[in-house]
Amino acid sequence: MLDRFNQVTPEYARDLDAWARAWYVEAAAAGFISSPYHPDAATIKLMRDYFVAGLCPADAAEACFGRKH
Repeated sequence: MLDRFNQVTPEYARDLDAWARAWYVEAAAAGFISSPYHPDAATIKLMRDYFVAGLCPADAAEACFGRKH
């Protein structure tokens, strides 16, 4: 059973879904991924963290897949 820290509102789930779809489009447009793409657990966690941090989908795609210094 979910505790109060793991429950999400329908609005949060809707916003996260829309953001993740936009992230996918941005990552594909930048050539980071190709369809079909299935992120692993570590990438999903990064995406969620980027969403919570307020990154736009394009910046999150760059942070996730772009060249690291």
